[in-house]
Amino acid sequence: MDTRPNILVLGRNLLLVSRITNMANSMNLNVSQVSSQKEYLCLEEAVNLVLIDLESDFEFWTNIVSSLREKIVDGLDCKIVAFGPHRRERVLSEAREAGCDLVITNGQLSRDLREILESV
Repeated sequence: MDTRPNILVLGRNLLLVSRITNMANSMNLNVSQVSSQKEYLCLEEAVNLVLIDLESDFEFWTNIVSSLREKIVDGLDCKIVAFGPHRRERVLSEAREAGCDLVITNGQLSRDLREILESV
């Protein structure tokens, strides 16, 4: 049985998804990426960290956060981190209101990615 932490990346930003995937792989973490509700619903493994690109479809990521919050209440040990452009203050605020544990800018994600991944 694989006991490595599972990282889930939600989004379509190929540059950031690639950076996250490469870093996670170099740290021997399991990483999956989804860009749709359908792909998310097909996941079977529990996740320990979810990284959400806030440039994804609003309904998509808010539904995922809501679903994860319910699972966390039921005992899932998962941290939700959302990231987006620093100029999109409204969407960053909406992510906080939706229940993300950490909401940061793309620049902060690039700078702090290793530390975030090490937190799981």
